[in-house]
Amino acid sequence: GGAIDIINHLWEPPKMKSFHKSIYEFIVVDVVPSIRRAFETHGWVAEGEESFALLLAYEGQLFEIASDFTVLTRSDGMYALGTGAPYALGALEAGATLEESVEIAIVHDIYSGGDIQIAYQAVGK
Repeated sequence: GGAIDIINHLWEPPKMKSFHKSIYEFIVVDVVPSIRRAFETHGWVAEGEESFALLLAYEGQLFEIASDFTVLTRSDGMYALGTGAPYALGALEAGATLEESVEIAIVHDIYSGGDIQIAYQAVGK
């Protein structure tokens, strides 16, 4: 299966331990290596241009994990994935709404398109 299928259905997320100094440290030291091991266990290897990008939420914080296993956090909390992501983020920063930013990405990125679906996640406990 694909990388995201493995994460969604076969990956066992680790538990945060008391010795972690921050959630970021936990993500970098424990979570990312466990994702890498899950891919190895289930035979997924990025071949050619195949890659993945995912947003991982943990205790109200978002982390972008790229196919080279780097971890990105943004202080402004704005994230976008996919080929049109730079266009969408630029549009958001220029004041566009979420839907407008995706429409702008579709216009400027030949690999973006289709129906726009926006999902909101409640934050809090």
